[in-house]
Amino acid sequence: MNKSYTTDIIIVGAGIVGLTLACLLEKKTNYRVILVDREQRLLRHRVSAINTLTTSLWKTIGIWKNMDLSPYEHVRVWDHCGASLGFDAEYSENEPLGWVVQDQQVHDALLLTLHNSSTVRLLLGEDGVEILQDTEQVHLKTQETFIHGRYLIACDGSCSWVREHLSFPLMQWSYEHTAITAHVILEKSHCQTAWQNFTQHGPLAFLPLSDTHQASIVWSTSPEYATALYALDEDAFIKELLFASEGRFGKILRIGPRYTFPLMMRHVNQYVKDRVILCGDAAHTVHPLAGQGLNLAMHDIVELLDAFVLIEKNHHHRRFLRYYERSRKTANWEMIALLECIKRLYEVKCPETKVLINKAVVCLDSSRVIKSLIKKWITT
Repeated sequence: MNKSYTTDIIIVGAGIVGLTLACLLEKKTNYRVILVDREQRLLRHRVSAINTLTTSLWKTIGIWKNMDLSPYEHVRVWDHCGASLGFDAEYSENEPLGWVVQDQQVHDALLLTLHNSSTVRLLLGEDGVEILQDTEQVHLKTQETFIHGRYLIACDGSCSWVREHLSFPLMQWSYEHTAITAHVILEKSHCQTAWQNFTQHGPLAFLPLSDTHQASIVWSTSPEYATALYALDEDAFIKELLFASEGRFGKILRIGPRYTFPLMMRHVNQYVKDRVILCGDAAHTVHPLAGQGLNLAMHDIVELLDAFVLIEKNHHHRRFLRYYERSRKTANWEMIALLECIKRLYEVKCPETKVLINKAVVCLDSSRVIKSLIKKWITT
């Protein structure tokens, strides 16, 4: 016989976004929460670049001090034609530009925090079957349980079951890129710098790890070239990687297992449907060229948390959830549009147009005012 639970908020998805949201709801509200996911997440090969907003949330939760952090003080961007752009931390602010974190470590720390919670119940290994709504509640049926709550928040990732099950309207297109990720050991130090080269085959990023001679690469390229690269043996792949990085790190001594995944833009036209709310990758996915995916999700969490604090006090949930939807929909579209523009600019083949773009990049790199505005935007 199926078990039955009643709660205030049901969160579907126990990845970093869902776990962070659950922890903050426990810290800042009196809601009872049930967190549901079909499986334990294995994220050992994945890293994320995070900004000051994300770090502030994890400091609030209390997981920050025990993490293996890789701060970076500089960002260097260049292309195969020679144009370059650089950003540096302000030493007067005593903060790096950002950090690179191991996703598995973050996930495990958040999960451990919730294991000691009195208001958050974890139901892992539960596969959603059906979602029903009425005027007062939303009901989630899994293979083992019936869960009744006032609200359901989908944090179940880019291939969201909740989004598909409830037919949230979705706009999507292929970036016509496949990403290859791996950890590499470098001859030269990465110098606490995040590096990105817009190669002829697509953007190649080196994200610094805590060991100054190790980095995580993200190479976004055409599906055909990605397939060819993935099929190479280690020595041949290192040779291609060395050429694409223009020898910035000396020799590439070793490379770990490689992983590939297709890159898609996804954005829902509706973040809220009655008592069901989408958050993070369930609502939007972007190109990884600026490393903003997880940070966008954390901005979602901040706005959504504010909405639920107000709902707890005023009980007018439609008003506050619609504000969340309008605010995040606008901000996320702006990021999607910006990343699309950057991607297309660096894919320009016309030599004359390329010269103009490179001149614009040189002018931008010499403008402290504009660079300061860009830096503030991407680091907060």
